Amino acid sequence: MSLRVPEAEKAEAFGKLDTWILATTWKRDGIIQKQARLLDGLYRRRRIVEVQLWFWQDYETWLYVYAELRERYYDRIMNLRSPHDQDRLILDLLATAFHQ
Repeated sequence: MSLRVPEAEKAEAFGKLDTWILATTWKRDGIIQKQARLLDGLYRRRRIVEVQLWFWQDYETWLYVYAELRERYYDRIMNLRSPHDQDRLILDLLATAFHQ
């Protein structure tokens, strides 16, 4: 099988890695998942590295499930100065979500 992925080759050349994570903010995509599974199978057979694929939905799930992670994440990005700042941020987030 000839599956050439430049970033995976960089991970391979880096040295001993247990896991290589392809992280993206893209929506879950079956074609990308299939390619990642093929690459993972190839690299595991060659005992190079485990390949994982993370989509934006994965990040959202982790923020929802792990309260400590959610608090650390939102504490850093939502450094609010007044209650009105929070209202504005929520409205901006809703506008962005529905604009796409």
